[in-house]
Amino acid sequence: MTDIERAKALLAGEKSLVLCKGEKTIESTKRGVAPMVDFLREGVDLTGFSAADRVVGKAAAMLFVKAGGVEVDAEVLS
Repeated sequence: MTDIERAKALLAGEKSLVLCKGEKTIESTKRGVAPMVDFLREGVDLTGFSAADRVVGKAAAMLFVKAGGVEVDAEVLS
């Protein structure tokens, strides 16, 4: 199973964002761009992670790129 497939499979219930890279998984239940902003402020290295998100707009997409993400899957793009 690829990282993006695993992230999509884990995106359930109240989770709004799941990031996967190898055996590492990061999950959040925060809404909007808040999880990505928090990760960037905390200095979390997200280089090479794949993300599954409920809703991705332009701002969130730019944050994924800034964080070094490699691919994003979303239920809704705006």
